[in-house]
Amino acid sequence: MRKALANLGRSLKQDGALLVTVPGITPVDRGEWRYTWYWTLTESALAQLLAESFDPRDFFTVNSERFAAVCFLQGLAASEVPTAKLDLLDPAFPVVIGARVVKRQHQ
Repeated sequence: MRKALANLGRSLKQDGALLVTVPGITPVDRGEWRYTWYWTLTESALAQLLAESFDPRDFFTVNSERFAAVCFLQGLAASEVPTAKLDLLDPAFPVVIGARVVKRQHQ
């Protein structure tokens, strides 16, 4: 993954954007391992990987959550699910983790 991200970073033009999504769908430890749980790609793990090839000022990460995971696993369409429930985030159960990175030249 490190080499792939480094290659993608090198291939971007100045001000070019890279969109990255990775699956979550596994629970993240809420206890002592919460911010160092790197056995799956959590939001923190993706951010750490991106920071090796990109300036952290140039990316942000997002994640979805448990209710969306259950809906996804049950094969429900968005029209079958109350939108308000999809707006709730549970960082301990990300479904999809995404990031947007822009290649900029910093001084």
